[in-house]
Amino acid sequence: MRYEKEITFPRRNFSVSVNTAKELISSAKVSLDHVLFDGKGFTHAFGTAFFGEIPSGCERLYAVRGELYAYNAGDTRLFRLGDGKFWDGIRDEPSMLLPTKFYSKDEEGIWVIGPSRLSLLHGNAASHYSLRQGGAAAVLHKERVCFIEGQKLYYSQAYEQGPFENADSDPNGYGYVELLRPEAGNFVGMTVYDDELFLFRERGIDKFLMDYEVLNHKAYPVPYGGKDIVGRSVVSCGDKVRFLAADGLYEFDGSTAKRVETELAKRVDFSDPTRFEAGVWGDLYALSFPEKGGGKALFLYDPKREYGFEMGVAADSFACASDEAYFRVGKAIYRLTDSAPLETASALSFDVPTGAGEVIWIAVRGEGKTAAELSLGGETRTIFLDGEKKAFLPRPLVGGGTLAVKLSSNDEKWRVESVCIGYAEVAS
Repeated sequence: MRYEKEITFPRRNFSVSVNTAKELISSAKVSLDHVLFDGKGFTHAFGTAFFGEIPSGCERLYAVRGELYAYNAGDTRLFRLGDGKFWDGIRDEPSMLLPTKFYSKDEEGIWVIGPSRLSLLHGNAASHYSLRQGGAAAVLHKERVCFIEGQKLYYSQAYEQGPFENADSDPNGYGYVELLRPEAGNFVGMTVYDDELFLFRERGIDKFLMDYEVLNHKAYPVPYGGKDIVGRSVVSCGDKVRFLAADGLYEFDGSTAKRVETELAKRVDFSDPTRFEAGVWGDLYALSFPEKGGGKALFLYDPKREYGFEMGVAADSFACASDEAYFRVGKAIYRLTDSAPLETASALSFDVPTGAGEVIWIAVRGEGKTAAELSLGGETRTIFLDGEKKAFLPRPLVGGGTLAVKLSSNDEKWRVESVCIGYAEVAS
């Protein structure tokens, strides 16, 4: 006997979500590893290359005039990497190194600014100055070395920039200006911007107008309503000064401090301000910071495109020298490169909320081969895409949660301009 039964399949509605590269980069959930956003799409970028090994006992890196230095606290010695030259008697771990152009008028030197003393490196010699205190930061301004400590701004002789010990106490010699503003805290950083000197406090910013006679000066606070400023994050980068505070990343134009990024601060351990290091690599602001829970990370911010991302390296120390950027992991020194090695996969990760129904396919608009990993509700599907054709998942993922997408590639032609995800939902 023949039996027949009519089967009716439920009608389904299909939809597509399109996530452009520009939309993804503005999302707080995007993560980049060896990837650059060039304004329209994602491409390979920012890899690392081995540079050399640091001498035993050295920890923090410094960069001056394109050369790399390291400090050994046990031997109180400063090394110059590359030729192995060193200077003894650097008693404290330096707050920073500052090049000087006017030592003895025709000889260049390097000031080593420490918490309790200053040292001048010139030729093969190091001159040490027994001041009552050193400084937290320093700059070269109006042909003087200016450095800060507590709520005082110290300055050297004009043009000579030393010696400090025997300087006269007149306006053209070594001296200091006390700038009391207890409510804003002590000075933590400083920089020259638009030929004017700006002093960064724990909770404020001061503008200091100095001519060649220091007695003719003016100082006044600049409005700032943010949280505590990290002094070692203050850097003049492009057309702005950029710095990290406890509530986010700021840019400063000489009169207004504007917060441009907030997610980074949520991951930062602010307990030890000495563990931060910042610089400028090309057009990018670079910041090495301690993370909550331990370890350090390296963050880059692109002012032109107004986005920031992490390099994915745990740098023990970091320094920028001209157009080069270096970081230390253990005894090994690495240099940042402007293209990722092809043996290292570039990766783009982001989250997409899903509604009812199923995730059934993905397509990447761009170039090159891509491995796509999609995870939802504890299940993961991995598929491979070549070109712009959509690829169906081996089995759909049930929607109703957050879809985690990771795209990776070693293809030197790889480029992602948008990501399309296809959904299917039973019609009501």
